[in-house]
Amino acid sequence: MKLRLIMENWQKFLEEAMETEPPEGYIIIISGDRRQVHIKIRSKEKVGESPRFPEGRWKYVGEIHIERSIAVEEGNVYEVESVEANKGYGPLLYDIAMEMVYLLGGVGLMPDRKSISYAAKNVWLKYFEERARRGDDVKYKPLPEHLFTGAMSDRKEYLRQYYFKNGTPVIERLKQADKLISSDFNI
Repeated sequence: MKLRLIMENWQKFLEEAMETEPPEGYIIIISGDRRQVHIKIRSKEKVGESPRFPEGRWKYVGEIHIERSIAVEEGNVYEVESVEANKGYGPLLYDIAMEMVYLLGGVGLMPDRKSISYAAKNVWLKYFEERARRGDDVKYKPLPEHLFTGAMSDRKEYLRQYYFKNGTPVIERLKQADKLISSDFNI
């Protein structure tokens, strides 16, 4: 009984996390070039004045860095290089990253091949398992088998895919809410 309740609560937590919006007072900043993209969720105003930072510092709740990595038959796949996010903001960063790949003409986003956190695995697993609940906005295709040798050969099926979106609904919603800054891209 307790295990079932724990699993139900965990499922609910993950579903809520997949729908996270940036908190009030925060903006999304996108920078980079066609090869690499940096996405950050940052406060609109500086916080935390101190003698060392008399004008305050930016407060961040998450950031993701992606880089064009491999070519598949359909085109270029970008790879997650690093992610740091407060609890619940990872899925928002991944959604924006997939939409940036779409805007740059790439075909998808794949998990980091060097290391992947437990939280990141849960996000990828959710994308893999929850296509119907999300209205099929995130799709996936298998990566080439030659990528998975040695230590990589035991990767779970959901980590052997690249994920993609055909459109930019999250970016459009952020633009309309005036929560998006892009210094290097014409978004």
